[in-house]
Amino acid sequence: MSISLEALVGISPRRFAALFGPVLGKLPPVKEIPRPRLPRWKVTRLMVPATVAMLRRVNASQKRLPEFVAAAPSRCDQLRADIEQTTDAASLPRLWQDRVRPLIEEACDMLSAAAAHGTALVTIPGKLIARWTPIARDREAARSEVARSVWVARAWVRRAGQLTGHGDDLFFLELPETVDLLRGDPASLAKVPARRVSYQTHRALPPYPALIRGRFDPVRWAADPNRRGDYYDENAQTTKPDDTITGFPGAAGVVEGIARVLRAPEDAAQFGDGEILVTTVTNIGWTPIFPRAAAVVTDVGAPLSHAAIVARELGIPAVVGCGNATMLLHSGDRVRVDGSNGTVEVLHRRR
Repeated sequence: MSISLEALVGISPRRFAALFGPVLGKLPPVKEIPRPRLPRWKVTRLMVPATVAMLRRVNASQKRLPEFVAAAPSRCDQLRADIEQTTDAASLPRLWQDRVRPLIEEACDMLSAAAAHGTALVTIPGKLIARWTPIARDREAARSEVARSVWVARAWVRRAGQLTGHGDDLFFLELPETVDLLRGDPASLAKVPARRVSYQTHRALPPYPALIRGRFDPVRWAADPNRRGDYYDENAQTTKPDDTITGFPGAAGVVEGIARVLRAPEDAAQFGDGEILVTTVTNIGWTPIFPRAAAVVTDVGAPLSHAAIVARELGIPAVVGCGNATMLLHSGDRVRVDGSNGTVEVLHRRR
């Protein structure tokens, strides 16, 4: 969608890839990008006011970012304590409206500001690269505070479950439904069983491709042994991939070791020290696993993605944005990861 809109205002897909490739990764080999059926003048008229408003909000948030990051940890600790001390279910909606929701919204604003600042820097000359380090640090700090604010929201839902006697059923309710329940209306609980089944079905699926073109059936896609993890094209015929695994050089270095394919950070107990982490994409939740890894390989990513940045900070080789590494590699395979050239070579298949 971003590429389609950019094309309407005069930025070609090739130019888009050059500007944002270091952050978003390489574009998949689709034949064409669908264009919105809107005239350019209308898109411009809609985008300009929204862009101006967004930039004003970003600039204001950037000025407040250091203060927010400094105060957020204690603010979250106090709020979680207040949630746990709440004994009246009917008072929880007010606590959400007055304190939890503003915290989450502010944290998201800070992350948007930090991310926008970093994206803008990618498009300016090589001479200002020295400014990237503090910007990257701010972005990661903002991400940490978003995660911390979500922890507060989770604590609120857990407390609501305790006070109503319905436990984790409340994680399958929408916020208005939860508020109704807290105020004495249990009608929405009838929707929980079906939602729980749907959740379990989708939780068992692998992470979706970063780019999807056409109608997408996730269950059918997951059953395809030749699927790709980076993109899906409804009109393209899937073919068996070869054993060549290439991506972006994420962090320099060459290492040989045993691959361990993980789907989520929660699977970290399966990961052995000195193994090679292979996954679809990483975020802040994966960071504690990195120090134990000999190298990192991802399907989705770019030189400025989370996996590449953290790997460089820790000095471990990384190849990111491979597209289908999680399909071609299996836990137990012995591989050579060349983070300087962006290649992964299978030395020995597991038996």
